[in-house]
Amino acid sequence: MRNSFILTCMLLLFLLMSVTVFAEETYNDQLIDMATDLAQKKTEIETWNTTIKEKIDPNEIPHLLNKLQEQYSVTKEENEKIIKFIANDPQEKKAYNEQYSVVIPKQHNQNPELTIVLEGDRWNEEVERTYQLKMDAILSEYFTNSKQIFSWLTFTDDGKMNSNAFFDEMIVEWDIENAKVQSDSNLENRNVLYGYRPIWSEYIRMQNHSINIQIAAVTDKNGTTTYTIGTPILIHEY
Repeated sequence: MRNSFILTCMLLLFLLMSVTVFAEETYNDQLIDMATDLAQKKTEIETWNTTIKEKIDPNEIPHLLNKLQEQYSVTKEENEKIIKFIANDPQEKKAYNEQYSVVIPKQHNQNPELTIVLEGDRWNEEVERTYQLKMDAILSEYFTNSKQIFSWLTFTDDGKMNSNAFFDEMIVEWDIENAKVQSDSNLENRNVLYGYRPIWSEYIRMQNHSINIQIAAVTDKNGTTTYTIGTPILIHEY
């Protein structure tokens, strides 16, 4: 049954991979938007993640790697298809984890890709301020308007509201357009809502609609539901 759900999700992601992530000139930080709105509902965020990706010119690789090596601890991985450099911030006791990776395909017709990930397991005003300053610095120093930004966060509900009621509530409160709910036919405890939230600049095109939000709800045998909210799509397993 689990394989059926995974197959459904893989099919959805396959469709999404054939589309482009669009962005307007203005940028609203989606993670902060989500966290701020959920704080008003007295919701405690358990984990969060922002991932930024962009294809880069191969000629920029030496300069980029030198910059990373000056600031971070860099390791190298290699297989028959790629060379990957990973840089981690060596500082301990930070409000979040910070990782940089540069993937260089060995096929010359593919461009390298820079990925930067910020993630943490708590969220408060101090974390938000630190995160915003770091995001501003990262976007200014490493990326152009061609970047892609994926953000998500998780929280749990102990059974006070079922997922369909929560979806209906979020559709109204977040003005979600083109809303659709995908349920696994074999696993009744997994549902996914996706649609379009107009205040966010990034989106993808799917079946002639703009999509920039997914909310996944997974309920365990004790009735506790874990919600994962992501934009423009969820890029991790839930």
